[in-house]
Amino acid sequence: MSRIMDDDRDLDGLSESERRLADDLRRLAPLMREQESVEGIVSAGFRQALRDHLVYGEEVAPHPTFARALREHLLASRPIAPAAPLLLRRPVWISAMATVIAVLAVLLVSLVERPARPAFAIPRTTRADLLFNLPTSEILVRSMQATVSLIHPRPASPYAGRLSLTAHALPLGPAAVAAYRLGPPPRVMAQVHRLLHIHAAARRIRIDETDWIVAQDGGGHSGRPVHSLAISEATGEVIYHDRRNFQLPHANHPLGAGQAVLAARRWLTRLGWPGRDMPLIGISIVPRAPLLREIALGWRGVRASAIPEATLWVAPNRSVIEAWIWPPVASRTTLGAIPTSEAWDEIRQHAVPVVIAAIGHNLKVPGTGGVAHVSVAEILVTTLHHGAYLVPSYRFSGRVLLARHPHPATWLSFVPSTQ
Repeated sequence: MSRIMDDDRDLDGLSESERRLADDLRRLAPLMREQESVEGIVSAGFRQALRDHLVYGEEVAPHPTFARALREHLLASRPIAPAAPLLLRRPVWISAMATVIAVLAVLLVSLVERPARPAFAIPRTTRADLLFNLPTSEILVRSMQATVSLIHPRPASPYAGRLSLTAHALPLGPAAVAAYRLGPPPRVMAQVHRLLHIHAAARRIRIDETDWIVAQDGGGHSGRPVHSLAISEATGEVIYHDRRNFQLPHANHPLGAGQAVLAARRWLTRLGWPGRDMPLIGISIVPRAPLLREIALGWRGVRASAIPEATLWVAPNRSVIEAWIWPPVASRTTLGAIPTSEAWDEIRQHAVPVVIAAIGHNLKVPGTGGVAHVSVAEILVTTLHHGAYLVPSYRFSGRVLLARHPHPATWLSFVPSTQ
């Protein structure tokens, strides 16, 4: 009896410190049960949004259905059976674990209760924006202008015929998606003489309600090859022409793919872009110009975009003779996403344009087809006064059989994926 009293134990075998721990765990048991049940209903989209919040310091945008279910689940009051006393000799790690669980539960409740506040508002996506991001059929440019890119001379043309498209099984889609705001381009025009060896003074011109800063040598009646740089003051779009090396009489084959990519990266880096870190999207031969390599590089940290950040044509002598470039990303935010079924309704109701590859502009015959692939991609949206943005969208594609055409064709459409 004296040994038990000296050890400060009661008749049930628990010391005073162990009894206090058992009481604490009994009070925490309901919270631990709630935490275990919450793990089973947390969606992948919410986990990604929570990760973005913790890593990037951004506001989260949980899926509304999940947020409502989690809130009701955590805040509902229902009786919990009392827990039995626990006999533990080393309670330190259990106390720490209970504290972590309590903090996580409070964090989840606060994140769900707090409304999402994106870091910036994205502009409304117009039909013109969607067509701008859809692939353009090959177009022959008869006269070169400083503000018209040979890489993307005009937007795509929507298919004019009636299409009957079906979707048998669509993925649910993510709960949250990312949007990006582009910043101003590097200060290339201020150093155009040193960086690009264009000797003409920069001047401001206005075309289609857009102000451009242009520096151009040659062209017109000068008898010299065009060498120009144009930068849009509204969006930061950069267009570069250099016809001094277009005709290379001793070149018989294009530059090797690896050498062309290296030349493109070095050229961009010299102008102030992060050329060494921009992801490589594609390497191809320029249509109607078999000696030119086309190099497409994307934005850092952006998974997929309809339009690359930079597209360059590299000649056999490693010179860049054509470039179409957009500014780097300045900021990122997270937004709630609509289900793919809602986006599909936009296509089914003909609310967004659809293009068909390798089809003439005047074709209007009906066609039938279906959805083969659905993914999330950023589309470029421009404004007259607030710059350019990468806006998340669903990319739908599939095959379609047109009347009086023996072979199926590929169709493509974008639908904004934000709420």
